[in-house]
Amino acid sequence: MEVLVRVVEKGSFSAAGQALNLTASAVSKHVSRIEKELGVSLLNRSTHELSLTEAGKIYHEHCIKILRDVELARNAAREASAALGGTLKLHLTPGLTARQFVLPALRRFLAKHPDLTVDVTMTLESVDVVEGGFDLAIRSDTSKGMGHGNGSAEYREIARCSYLICASKDYFQRHPKPKQPGDLVRHDCLLFVGQPSFDRWWFTDGRRKYGVPVKGHFRANDWMAIYKAALAGLGIARMQVLQGRSPNLARGLEVIFEKEAVCDRAIWALYPRALNLPIKVSAFLDHLSGELAKDNG
Repeated sequence: MEVLVRVVEKGSFSAAGQALNLTASAVSKHVSRIEKELGVSLLNRSTHELSLTEAGKIYHEHCIKILRDVELARNAAREASAALGGTLKLHLTPGLTARQFVLPALRRFLAKHPDLTVDVTMTLESVDVVEGGFDLAIRSDTSKGMGHGNGSAEYREIARCSYLICASKDYFQRHPKPKQPGDLVRHDCLLFVGQPSFDRWWFTDGRRKYGVPVKGHFRANDWMAIYKAALAGLGIARMQVLQGRSPNLARGLEVIFEKEAVCDRAIWALYPRALNLPIKVSAFLDHLSGELAKDNG
């Protein structure tokens, strides 16, 4: 049943086989076996495409319902044991969100599930979760960026991001505070080089979006380094945080242009495409989403 559902979803035996780690011929044999057992044809086969027969449509609908019920039964049995086991391979990008939200949430999750082992890898570069052998990756990106290069993975938005333009009070005592975003061109800005167009910050006047070219004497590919430089009074930073949240930034940093700053990024969860999400992944995602919602509430 799972093979048939994946064939319909992917549109071909070869694509379904890639998703299921089976050869196209093995996938075809699975479907033929079902058809022989039922005594009906489920698929119309042609050189260019596959389509469901009328009997196939009816059978396919029941397959989806049955597979969902099977997964619910599995999850109920596993949750009844109140213990998750195995290893969760997790990839994070080393930003403030990972350090101030994801890792603390992970520590609390592990306290509830002591039999679970978590293997965390942190790199600035994005990874292919399938090729890298990861169960889950958490990173920030634009919706357009998530749509490229992630064909083998599922992804979903779990929190929105915003930018805070900020500097230490000491910096603003030594330099005139910008009155409008365009004034940033005359300031020493702290540049996070881990994103495209890092030297152009985006704002809105309520009607249109516009970019302001920025420059400065300090650049880094790590958000924490930018944050520490801002605390030290080296310049004005653009910090990426969860929307509606500014954890610890109020301590020593003053935020400007809060309504004008534009951010089109979000926190995303990526995981290998599968008909049924492993319970260790779904359990942690539920836990993380709940904590992020609580933090934003």
